[in-house]
Amino acid sequence: MNPDEREPYIREHIAELAGESFPDDVGPWRILEIAHHGEHSTVAFEEPPHPDPRVSHRFKLILSFGSTLPPETVGGYEFHNQAKNWRLLFGVDPMQ
Repeated sequence: MNPDEREPYIREHIAELAGESFPDDVGPWRILEIAHHGEHSTVAFEEPPHPDPRVSHRFKLILSFGSTLPPETVGGYEFHNQAKNWRLLFGVDPMQ
């Protein structure tokens, strides 16, 4: 699947993609950014603000697009609000 096809797929399926990796967070999700590199794509997204400002509500998934759908989630990040940076929660990031 080329990047032009991936972006609409990600936008249409963000609830399922996010729900598989972050089941405790229900959305609704707002996509912040999508980037592509080779067979991988990253999608940064957020859920509505939490009453506690220390709680993160921004996430990033690294998706591996092979020959079949859905893509494989190979890594996930959470935005650390106090440190103001992304923290790898699971997997790897082959785009680095």
